[in-house]
Formats: sequence, C-alpha cells, structure tokens
Amino acid sequence: MRRIFFISLCLMIVNLFFSCGSTNSERVNAVYFWKTIWKLDSTEYNFIKKYNIQKLYLRYFDLVEKNGKIVPNASLTQGRDAVNINCEIVPTIFIDYRCLNNNILDYVEKIVERIGAMSKTLDIANVKCIQIDCDYTAKTLDNYYKFLSEIKQLLKQKNMSLSVTIRLHQLSMKAPDVDYGVLMLYNTGDFKNRDCKNPILDFADVQPYLKNLKKYRLPLKAAYPNFEWKLLFNGKNFKHILYGEDISDTLVYKRISENTYKVISTKELPLSPSPDASVIFVNAGNDVVIKKSVASHILKVRQEVEYIRSDIGNEIIFYDLNSANIGNLSDSEYKIIFGID
Repeated sequence: MRRIFFISLCLMIVNLFFSCGSTNSERVNAVYFWKTIWKLDSTEYNFIKKYNIQKLYLRYFDLVEKNGKIVPNASLTQGRDAVNINCEIVPTIFIDYRCLNNNILDYVEKIVERIGAMSKTLDIANVKCIQIDCDYTAKTLDNYYKFLSEIKQLLKQKNMSLSVTIRLHQLSMKAPDVDYGVLMLYNTGDFKNRDCKNPILDFADVQPYLKNLKKYRLPLKAAYPNFEWKLLFNGKNFKHILYGEDISDTLVYKRISENTYKVISTKELPLSPSPDASVIFVNAGNDVVIKKSVASHILKVRQEVEYIRSDIGNEIIFYDLNSANIGNLSDSEYKIIFGID
C-alpha cells in the first residue's frame, strides 16, 4: 500500500514539473505506425481518440540494398477498409545504413515520386512533411547529408518539409540541414546482453549522451517506447527477438519467474514479421526473457531532456501504435507522459 502511494506521489510531482513547461494547447501528441498493412483495430482507434493524437508517423517502406541496387522493401499496403482519422500523416521511410555506401543520390526523385504515388493509393491527402529514419554513422554522414539536402530541396518545391530521426549517439555529430529531428529515446541498451537491466529505455544508458543535447543545432521532438521485447537466449548467448510470439503456450514455454520463460519443446518460428522471412528454432532449454517499457524510466528521461531542451516537450511521440503494445502502460501513465489533465 505504501509503495502504491509513493508511486502515485512521484507521478504527481513529475506531472507538476511538466505542467510548468509547454501547455497542453501547444503540445502535439503523436505516434508511430510501423506495420505493413494500413488498418486500425478498435484498440488503436480508441488510443488515437482518448489521447488526442494529432500526428501519425506512418512507415511507408524501407530502402534496402539488394544485388547492388537500392530497392523498396516491406511496403505499406491498404487494408480492406480505408482508415478515417483526423491526424496529420507524416510518411516515414526507413533507410538501411548499407544504402549509404551505394549511389543513393541517384534515387532521390524516385523516392519522392514513390511517396506521392503511395499517398494516393492509401488515400492520404495534404501531406506536409516526410521523415527519413536511418542509423547513419560518422563514416556515412557526408553522403547521407547530401541525400537529405537534395530531398529537402525537392520537397521545398512542393511546399513540404523534411524531418529525420536522431539516435543518441548521433548527438555528438553535426546536425543535418532539415526542418526538425525526432530524438529516439528507446533502444538505448544492449538487448543482446542478458544482464542489461532494461535495453528498451534506462536513464543510466541515456545520461552519458545528454552532454551533447543542449548544443545540438536542430529543433527536436521526442519519441518514447510503449513496446516489449521477447528475447531468446541460449544461456548467456543471445539468439533472436521473438516477434509476435504467444508465450502463453504451455506446451512450449514454462514460466520460471516474472519475466523469464523456459522453452520445454522445440518450435519453428519466422525470423521477423516479414512474409518472406527465413525461420528460426526455439530449442528446449532456451530461455525467453521479457523486457518491457517502464513508465518511471520514461518520466525520468523526459524530465531530464526537457530540462536541458524545453523545445523537446512540444511534441511527445510513442513508438508505436499497435494494440499488442498499448497495454504495456496504464491509462494514467499515458496521460501523465502525454501531459493530459
């Protein structure tokens, strides 16, 4: 009982801190949508309505290198019924870093044309901005920034803006010439290390990078996690992330602690959500370790980054809009993180 009271008190204090920053009328609540079929179930529709979601970052396709060429992969397709929501849609393109070593500048016009064509097919109008997501490094930075510059100039002719994702390690690099960045405040630890406390988000992993935040010359928004990982280990050795696997199947998994399951019989699984993915095996004796997004970690990180850069609080984004993830945080936790009274 005391523990519940203490947690509630902490949430109230954090909420008071946030209320001193940007007002609810100024703040934009947003989400990422990262599936391959553009449709929403009732849980996802209700999430948008309940938490006043005004912007949705919609993954259109990935760019990957295949046989020496850059090609789209896992493109978004329209579901049976059109999605009817009152949100600004930001088409988002993920670029595999290996594409940056190829002649990616030759694909600028094709990428913009493909985004326009997909918007028509998906019945998405009034696109004001697109976003590029790429885990670039210091070695690929120059080629990537040239690519962004050309994309930006082409979008400017269409009265559209350009945003990018920014990972924590990229804060130490010069900022790209784009309209704004989304600081990805998730996937901050080493999920392959079984002893990592919380690889999804832990303030201890974020803190070392914050020294570069104040001087980073780009308007920023923030994205926080609401997902969980099912991590397959053979002893201490990481094997795979189990996407969408039902570990309540007692013929295959036996719960041995709050967040750990023992595999008791071998099972074949797809390697990833992609329909053409290869398969993996969970073998008897393996362990599945569950790592979840934790509200107290999110609130701590949010408090610190907004203390350093108040503009980050102008838009709060969750990754991602998926009914399988939504229940990982409570209604009161979402309201406090979003800043809803």
